[in-house]
Amino acid sequence: MLALFFEVLPKPGHEDHYFRHVGMLKPVLEQHTGMTWLDRFKSLTRDRVILSHQLWTDDAAIVGWRQDRQHQGSQTAGRYTHFEDYRIRIAELFSKVEQGGPIEQFELGPDATGSYIVAGHSRGKPVDGFDESFASVNIADAYVGLSTVASAQDAGKLLARLHDDESMRWGFAARMTRDYGMFDRDQAPQDYPPVERSGD
Repeated sequence: MLALFFEVLPKPGHEDHYFRHVGMLKPVLEQHTGMTWLDRFKSLTRDRVILSHQLWTDDAAIVGWRQDRQHQGSQTAGRYTHFEDYRIRIAELFSKVEQGGPIEQFELGPDATGSYIVAGHSRGKPVDGFDESFASVNIADAYVGLSTVASAQDAGKLLARLHDDESMRWGFAARMTRDYGMFDRDQAPQDYPPVERSGD
C-alpha cells in the first residue's frame, strides 16, 4: 500500500481553478483502478496550502493515473499557470492502526529515500504533536496530522502514541520512496524540467 501526499500552493486568486480541475478530473479518476482512499485538506498553519492525500494499492496504479492525458493536461496547467509551488511525496506503508484495533505491520520493499512519514487522522480536533495539521475540505471536523521522522523506530513510537489518543480514528507510518516538487525534480518520475523561480 502506498500513500501519496500532494501539497500545492496555488497562486493568489487561483484556488478556485485548482478545485475546478479537481471536479473535471473526478469522473476520469473513477475510471482508473488502484486508488482506495482520497481526501483533500487545507493547512492550519500555512496560508493557501492544499493537501491531496491518497492511498493506492501499488506504484503501477499511480503510474496509470499520472500518464492519463486529461490528468497531464491539468498538471501542465497547474505547473505553468495556477501553482506557485507544489510538493509530491510517495511513501510505502509499513504500519497502520485504527481506533480500537491492534497496530498492523506490513513488509517493506527495497526502495526508499531513508526518511519516514507518520499520518494521524482524527475527528473533532487535530492530534497534538505533529509537524503540521490539516483540516478536511469535505468532512466537517476531520483532520490529518503529518510528521517526518528520521527512523522507523521514531515512526513506530509516534504511531503507538496515536493509538492512545481518543480523537484519533486511524493512522499509519510509511517509508518515503519519492519526494520532489515544482523546482526540485531529482526524484521526479517524469522528464518535466524544473520550473524557474521568479527572479532566477
